[in-house]
This record gives sequence, structure tokens and C-alpha cells, in this order.
Amino acid sequence: MAITAGVDVIEYTPGFSDWQQVGPGVSYLKVQDAATVTDPDTQITSSTRQVFGRVFTPGTFLGLRMRYVNKPVSTDPVIKVFGRTRQPDGTAGPWQILKNRLGDASVTIVTDDSDIVSDIGYATTADPEASYYDVQGCNEFIVGVEIACSDEDAALDAKFL
Repeated sequence: MAITAGVDVIEYTPGFSDWQQVGPGVSYLKVQDAATVTDPDTQITSSTRQVFGRVFTPGTFLGLRMRYVNKPVSTDPVIKVFGRTRQPDGTAGPWQILKNRLGDASVTIVTDDSDIVSDIGYATTADPEASYYDVQGCNEFIVGVEIACSDEDAALDAKFL
């Protein structure tokens, strides 16, 4: 499934909101897209992937965390975030790589024993440097998986700040 112009976009609640799940089910992070994702249109093809949007949100940062069922996780997932701008007339600009606040494009979501309890087991504590991305004016996003998580149930949550 390639990401095309006619794809449905999930719009997240603007302003102060809680974490919201990206994609259907709790398996977003267990399927690898490519070892190095460079083109979301051709390399992010799993049916669990979903373009999600920020509509009229005052926040300029996107936070990401992982929710998972079993400890320990033997393989932490590595993700890459892409953003683009969709205009009011429906036209979309090209995808661009969004780097985290440390300047990393490929980011490992690290689990540890202090992770918080969530509705499906545990949730990684979002690191304010590694887990947050400047949205650079983009209003649509997709997350590619470069290394899949070893946990069968590994959901991805997003929040705009």
C-alpha cells in the first residue's frame, strides 16, 4: 500500500491533549518498512501505517512514545518521522525528514524498567530531547519503522505540544 494523495488523514485534537494512538491496532512497530527509509511513498507500505495530521494546532512539536505488553523488549524499534504540508485546496507538498531535538533522523525508542503502566501494559517515558520533533510547519505526518520491535503488541502514540 503506497501512500497516495487520496489517503484518509486522522486529525488529532488540537491544543492540550492526551496521547493518541497512531494507526489501527497495537502492531504499528512490529513490522519493518525498510532498513533505511528514505522515500515514504515507496518504502512505507505496511497496512498498519497511517498518515496523521495536525489541524489548527498551536503546538510546534510532535511527541512520540511506544506502548507495549511484555517486558523485557529484546529489540527496541528504530523509527524515522516524515512530515509534509497539505494546503487547503488539497494539494500536498513533498515529504521531508523530521529530526528529533538532538538532530537524529533515525531514532531508537528505548524501553527500560521504569516505563510507566499503560492500558495495554507499559509505555515508554517520552524523552524531551529524543522523543520530540519540531514539526517545521508540516501538518501531515507518517512514521516509518527501520527496525521492528520484538514485542508482538507495540503501539505508537503521538501528541502535539
